[in-house]
Amino acid sequence: MLTPKMKRIADDIGGIILQDYDRDYLSLILANGLIIEDIIFQVLVECCRYAYLLKAEKHPLKYYIERDGLELDLARKEIKRTIDYTNEKFDLVEKEHKKNFEDKLSAVIPRAAHGHLSLPRSEICFPLTLSGTCTAGHGM
Repeated sequence: MLTPKMKRIADDIGGIILQDYDRDYLSLILANGLIIEDIIFQVLVECCRYAYLLKAEKHPLKYYIERDGLELDLARKEIKRTIDYTNEKFDLVEKEHKKNFEDKLSAVIPRAAHGHLSLPRSEICFPLTLSGTCTAGHGM
């Protein structure tokens, strides 16, 4: 459920997307069942994630190990494995999403001689990547 403030922000994001992106490009992006609300929601989620990462309490692993009364070496290794697994999974999902997106675009857009899509970078990416950075020049 969106708060009134989030609803206003979502409306603004939708308006900016519809205003700044070419209709043909939006039709291509939205052709396979994706709806504009999905994109708006993802931008909102990324904004919330970014705000959390800025304000979240941060401590070294040793703090959490001592807080939970765990054995130092075993806990450190277990937590490290968990972090590595999470990061690896995130990277794989991000690569899969990028590949799927490029595959769908390549069916419609010819590739240049060097094998990359022949559109300018600003036309083949969303305003935000999964990491929360903007690669299209449409920063927040």
